[in-house]
Amino acid sequence: MFAFDLSWFTDSLFIFALAFLIDLALGEYPDRIHPTIGIGKLILFLKKRAKHPNPRVEKANGVLMALAIMLIVAVPVGALLLWLRFSFGSIPYIIVGAILFKATFAIRGM
Repeated sequence: MFAFDLSWFTDSLFIFALAFLIDLALGEYPDRIHPTIGIGKLILFLKKRAKHPNPRVEKANGVLMALAIMLIVAVPVGALLLWLRFSFGSIPYIIVGAILFKATFAIRGM
């Protein structure tokens, strides 16, 4: 038997399978709740503030904007998933993880 825990791997497989089934059953999320739409609005909001007459400053602002978007989105989502996993166990973690992961692909919509 393995000397280390493989629950992260099995949880990941369940997340992938459930996300796939959600996509086949429901298709694409509506625009009003789709995470990509929200992230796009955040990008537009920050992009307006990143403009600068100096190209070097504008490039630095763009890099900072990209990092800020990753932090604004990834940190809360990661914290939520970790909190669910360690506070409530695998089932809520898998369900929420699948709902979030489903937004990253579209099989039925292709």
